[in-house]
Amino acid sequence: MDKTQEVTKVTSTKRRNIFSRTKLYLFEYSVMQVANIWIGTAISITVFSIFSIISGENISSSIIESLAWVFGLILIFFPISIILYARTTGEESTNKARLTQRFRKVIFYAMLSIATISAVSFLGTAVYTASRALFGIDDTSSLLSITLPSAIVLLFHIYFIVVILKREKTSARLRRLNVIVLSILGLTLAGLVLGIALQKSSGVSSDKKIVKDLGLVSSEIRKEFNDTGMLPDSISDLKNLQNDALKEKFIDGQYVYKPTPSNGGYNYDQPVTLKEDSDSTSSMIYPDIPPTSPGEYQLCATFNTRSNTYDNYDSYGPGYIDSAIRTEAEFEYHPKGYYCYSLYAY
Repeated sequence: MDKTQEVTKVTSTKRRNIFSRTKLYLFEYSVMQVANIWIGTAISITVFSIFSIISGENISSSIIESLAWVFGLILIFFPISIILYARTTGEESTNKARLTQRFRKVIFYAMLSIATISAVSFLGTAVYTASRALFGIDDTSSLLSITLPSAIVLLFHIYFIVVILKREKTSARLRRLNVIVLSILGLTLAGLVLGIALQKSSGVSSDKKIVKDLGLVSSEIRKEFNDTGMLPDSISDLKNLQNDALKEKFIDGQYVYKPTPSNGGYNYDQPVTLKEDSDSTSSMIYPDIPPTSPGEYQLCATFNTRSNTYDNYDSYGPGYIDSAIRTEAEFEYHPKGYYCYSLYAY
């Protein structure tokens, strides 16, 4: 064997050792399991997002934004997990004592517990939602949006517990198969997340622009009301608003401004209901409908997506947002479609 062949053989051996041996086994085994937890999180979010789109549900803007975070998880933790899996399982095949190390056992059983609890949770969710749909309690759409993705994520958990997270030595054939499967899975998930993000991100960007525009207009209305004591008749009348493009959106009808009459629509020329004070000998006259603030108005726009946080406020009933929040941040809460904010310029 000449020197060239010897160098080639040594280089090939070193390359194999990089992906099949490690002197930092316990550290790399621990990091791999942490990476696997993040991979499981990314898989769950991706699967549920895909089936939400398939079932026709409105994806909230915060979920679409979170897909960027998921995409990062996939790009970072899938390669880490695959490389460390190859190195640690290769080390285990040549050094069986690694399998009996106490710290390795602790990490193994901790991951087994986490994966098992998570798998049981998804199993319970799938069975529960399927049962509710079967008994007619919930709409059958929940089978597609909850039951099926829960079952698919459960299968990933089973694969991880049975095939990847092994207490004994992993055979060379299974080791190669798992590396291939994990690589394909990572590339597929990355492609799906990127596709969803590219398809839906334009709506989120547009809604963020709407929120910014409405916040700016609301601030200028408040300033003018504080200076003059009156609401402007139209957005074009706002003296301090120099953004002609924004004013044009109100003229074109993209946004709507509605100043509310200072009496709240109540006509003082109409007869009023008489109220009698039982503690007084005379009758007191006052309207049933009290006047509203002279600074009350509405700003309306059409949103492409639903903000996830909107559900937290909408669940309290219509108008809760308007009565609970009076700041610029209110525009962050909106459903999909046309929506009006009731505001006050005080």
